[in-house]
Amino acid sequence: VVEVNNPGNLLAILAFVVWVPIALVGARRWHPAVAASYLLIGGTLLLPETVWFKPPALPYFAKVELIVLWTTIGLLLFHLDRFRSLRLGRGPLIAIAAMCIGAVLTIFTNGDPVLVGSALLPAHVPYDIVHHLVGLGLRVVIPFIIGVTMFRGPKELRILFSSLATAALLYTVFQLIELRFSPQLHNWIYGAHQHSFDQTIRGSGFRPMAFMTHGLALAMFTLVGTMAATALYKIKGRVWRFRAGRVALYLAFILLVSKSIAAGIYMVLALFAILFLSPKNQTRCAVALAIVFLSYPMIRSSGILPVDDILGFVDSNLGEEKFSSLNTRFSNEEELLARAEERALFGWGTYCRSCKFDYWSGKMESTLDGDWIITLGIHGFVGFYAKFGLLLLPVFLCWRRIKRLPLGPDARLLAALSLMVGFSTIDLLPNGNYNCLVYFLSGALYGCLLGTLRQLDKLRQRR
Repeated sequence: VVEVNNPGNLLAILAFVVWVPIALVGARRWHPAVAASYLLIGGTLLLPETVWFKPPALPYFAKVELIVLWTTIGLLLFHLDRFRSLRLGRGPLIAIAAMCIGAVLTIFTNGDPVLVGSALLPAHVPYDIVHHLVGLGLRVVIPFIIGVTMFRGPKELRILFSSLATAALLYTVFQLIELRFSPQLHNWIYGAHQHSFDQTIRGSGFRPMAFMTHGLALAMFTLVGTMAATALYKIKGRVWRFRAGRVALYLAFILLVSKSIAAGIYMVLALFAILFLSPKNQTRCAVALAIVFLSYPMIRSSGILPVDDILGFVDSNLGEEKFSSLNTRFSNEEELLARAEERALFGWGTYCRSCKFDYWSGKMESTLDGDWIITLGIHGFVGFYAKFGLLLLPVFLCWRRIKRLPLGPDARLLAALSLMVGFSTIDLLPNGNYNCLVYFLSGALYGCLLGTLRQLDKLRQRR
């Protein structure tokens, strides 16, 4: 018997039921890159967040897992030839192998229950390996592989950018509604709020969520769409029937009025890089972001980060509310990092064993925000560098090999895509990873880069 959790209405269940034939028919009728883009992006933007299914002897299947599962089934049924010709290369294979082996060792090194005052956290059993591997596969590995297999060159690269910009443009209808009437669409249509309503209030206005997990997730997707439209403007492309430059300006305006400070800062930096820097320098910026992310645990544990200076600047320029929020994040990071270092290699596993609990009441005191510290606490440094190494490997590869491409549309789009992955990854320091799109984009960067280079080499050989 499948256990179902649905705090909303019947439509929330029907949406997932209807999604199955949509995924299969779409995978059959559309070009592979179009199918992958439409299904992964469309499912992320439209399906409800509050529903999950628990099949017997399997982990929970929520929105992300179900989107990836049925997209993969559809693509395997109708585009199997693409998977058969998959060549990941040594780097991604090592990262995936390390991730899987690390997950297995996480379970075997956490076979002891954890007692913190009155809180008893259960031990892991060997069967938990299935849960860990299925979760990592559906949220990390498979989206990356879909990106690699379905996106193989300049044609697919343009499909991806057009899909991102068009989806962001269409989704602004929902954002405008919620900016005016408050974030209620998920509640109106699916019968339940997907997140705390208090976190949507920003001053005298609101930060929209539409049908995504959180307003921050929507802000980052709007950022990616704005970057895609800006890159299309640089190569004189169009978004649907509109000029790409006008779409980029409109999306930038929507992002600013959505009151997400971090995404707004990312946008200013990203658009400056896309508009005024060469593709080579754009990839250098993306690599700089990747290095900052990968070295952040060491920076935090060594005390190099000037926390007091950052807090003083925020208090002076952004107000007491932002100061309090950032101070709480830094304090929480220090506590969770100290806890993670107790089992640094393979982590504590799940059941919130890496969290801090009050000794007397047994209540959890930790707030799990950044995806980096969540991953480090659960999987340790082995899992951290395997998971994010897979994510950021295409960024380093693009930086190394983009000089082989002539300065033109292909180089500009690849550089912009590396920036998308870089800024999406750096946002995982303060925030969680709400969906699988960043791994999908990383896989698409890897596939398009290698495919474009192969096409260029063939063209040179013919000449």
